[in-house]
Amino acid sequence: DTGGLWCEAPDTQIDVEEYCGYFRAVQQVFHVIIGLGKLLNVTMELGIDRRRLFVEGLQLLFRRLQLFVGALQFLIGGLQLLVRGF
Repeated sequence: DTGGLWCEAPDTQIDVEEYCGYFRAVQQVFHVIIGLGKLLNVTMELGIDRRRLFVEGLQLLFRRLQLFVGALQFLIGGLQLLVRGF
């Protein structure tokens, strides 16, 4: 009897495999989190770009209305000149 001094050596191969499996799982979770972060970033950028495009569209509409009003004023001025001329 060895008095319990000797015991079986732990199966290090199983421990390493379990550790590697755990590490791969943690690594996959991080990849998913990073992917979701990138998706959120792209979504935010698209939202910002969409708002910027809307504002620029409104500015273009305003400028076109100003041009239309100017053209009408020019037309009215020409008609007034034509009426006064006769």
